[in-house]
Amino acid sequence: MATTLDQRRGPFPLIWGLALAVSVLAHVGLFRLNPQVLLGSGSIRVPLPERSRPDVVVRPVEPERMRRELPRLLEQVGREDALPEPGAPERPSVEDLSQGLSDPTLPDVQVELPMSAVPQREATPEIPSTWNARQEVLAVTETRVEETLEVLPRVFRDVQEQVVDAPDISLPDERPDVQMESASLDAGRILAPLPADRLPVLPSGNRIALPGPSGSGSGLPAVLPMEMQAPLPPLDLPESAMVATEELLKLTVRVYDPPEEPAWRYFKLQLMRNGIESLPRLPRDVVYLIDCSASMTERKLQLALDGVRDSLEALEESDRVQVLAFRDRVETFPGKPMASTVFGKAQVRSFLSGLHARGQTDVYASLTALNELGTEPGRPKLALFITDGVATQGVREPGRILEAFTRENQGAISVFGLGGGQRVNRVLLDFLGFRNRGTSLVSPAAEGLQTIVPRMVNDTRRPVLMDLEMDFTGAVPPEVYPESLSHLYVDRPWILIGRARRKDSRLAFQVVGRSAENTHDIIFSVDLDEAPDGNARLRREWAWQAGLEKLARAISSGDPAGFTEAEDFLRQYELQIPSAYRN
Repeated sequence: MATTLDQRRGPFPLIWGLALAVSVLAHVGLFRLNPQVLLGSGSIRVPLPERSRPDVVVRPVEPERMRRELPRLLEQVGREDALPEPGAPERPSVEDLSQGLSDPTLPDVQVELPMSAVPQREATPEIPSTWNARQEVLAVTETRVEETLEVLPRVFRDVQEQVVDAPDISLPDERPDVQMESASLDAGRILAPLPADRLPVLPSGNRIALPGPSGSGSGLPAVLPMEMQAPLPPLDLPESAMVATEELLKLTVRVYDPPEEPAWRYFKLQLMRNGIESLPRLPRDVVYLIDCSASMTERKLQLALDGVRDSLEALEESDRVQVLAFRDRVETFPGKPMASTVFGKAQVRSFLSGLHARGQTDVYASLTALNELGTEPGRPKLALFITDGVATQGVREPGRILEAFTRENQGAISVFGLGGGQRVNRVLLDFLGFRNRGTSLVSPAAEGLQTIVPRMVNDTRRPVLMDLEMDFTGAVPPEVYPESLSHLYVDRPWILIGRARRKDSRLAFQVVGRSAENTHDIIFSVDLDEAPDGNARLRREWAWQAGLEKLARAISSGDPAGFTEAEDFLRQYELQIPSAYRN
């Protein structure tokens, strides 16, 4: 049998709970009334509010006022006509006491009351003083707003002087002359002669026939008078006709008239985009053509691959990228151009990590594979040819490789030859770029490959016009170089070097190029007599470009007589063929 005990609770827990609650409330009330009571100081007496009384402010009297009041104060102390006591020292005069009091040390005391305790009166204008102890100085310590209203012009690095016997090549689009000034230009509609096969085509299939000198409608006149500066009447052309672009571009010019050649004058033209919003940027197809043969050596190849990885940062998402790694055969990654997004660049870096230097070098096979990639309208294709240029298999002669690729390419792919170290085939790298809308850049040290690759990709990152062609007017057209024109890049001004007859005071030329949407017609008329003067270096630059054209033809044909002709031509202008080209 189980027994259940029933114990009833008494009233004591309830009483203790009520007492504890009353105690807490009492302490809270005392703390709100006087916090010092619970902190061990003070009393429970509620402090009475102090009666408001005026504040007393003591200020030193201004020095100018003290000088004015000093005579009156001295008169109140004692009158000047009072006789001194016998034996007392002579009292100083007011003038003696007022001397040297520029910085008083015992100022008078002035009492100021708050405005509420002083009856209001009309405000009296303050007398300005020369010194105020409460003066505050305001200073600008940090500029947070840009005050420059105009963007500073772009600064370009100057082209270095040519060194005699140096194994290099100075191309016309390398760097502009920073001292060049704008010439007085006339962008009138002076049309240069166009071949019949380049005239716009009507929807019916017939070409537009413009009236000639005799009104026969056979095409443009052979020579337009140089004095014609007024715009020609607009033509009723179809929508596919060329778009005038003179106002979108800026042309600068320099002219040099050598005293030793009274019949000739030399000029240098630079064409740049005129403003940020002038022409939109064209998306690029960038191809890295990388030599992975044993002649590159593992160390040089890894330096080049580091440069390729760094250069990927300069690619926009609208650009596309491909890699051609070649030895005795060519490996293409990927099979077709890939968008240079973050994912695409990561794939390229992964492919580069597996490349090593081994095997033979078939340069001609790599260039053939490059030509087979083809191009797309509105997308300039740029090939960065990273190699030492030493072919050990297949076609080995640089002249045959140069001629075969240039003939098949027809300027469709711009080639940029990049090399590093002492063992580099400069003939192949330099002239591949010179004849295929590009340039070359060779570092004397292998470590330079890590910097020249991203530099070239960065310099060509903003193309705005592609496939440029040029025509000059005049009875005797000027000799202008280079013959293979590069694309127009925002960061690489388009440069032409020419020679014209001294008596031809005006120069008119037309440049045709393609942007993403239109074919642009660029026509300029230049007054050579009013252009800024150049120096003798301009004449040497023209001679060097003309000599390179002669050398390129001699190397492509393999004709020793052509090589001798180019050497004799350069010698007339005190220039020499670099030793790297002689073999």
